[in-house]
Amino acid sequence: MIPARPIIYVIGERFTVECAICLNGECPSKDFLHSLDNLNRAKIVKIITKFAKVGKIWNTEQFKKIEGTDFWEFKCFQIRVPMYHCSRGIIALTHGFRKKGDKIPEGQMEKTKRIREEYNSIRRGMTHESENSP
Repeated sequence: MIPARPIIYVIGERFTVECAICLNGECPSKDFLHSLDNLNRAKIVKIITKFAKVGKIWNTEQFKKIEGTDFWEFKCFQIRVPMYHCSRGIIALTHGFRKKGDKIPEGQMEKTKRIREEYNSIRRGMTHESENSP
């Protein structure tokens, strides 16, 4: 079952960070973050929260554009959490994974794109529902 509202992860001065929801109701980014041990979760959440507050992370060891795409990733050692600009002032986390080599596995980028497509579809439906609400 798809939630009636977006799953908001962090609200900052510059951005609101949402966890993207899939059409089957799953929330891969939230599930991934909750699967991390406390130390790694705290580190990656700190980076995400700083981005929400400030709007920029200058350290490319913590945040960078994924080459050849319109996605960005929050980074903490091998941990990667892709994100995209969902709408003005809102970013969406797609999912998370551990990157063990130099390149992001193709399957991970396909998953990122699929989640974005599904979540954008869900968000459009939420917008239309709220416009028709009394």
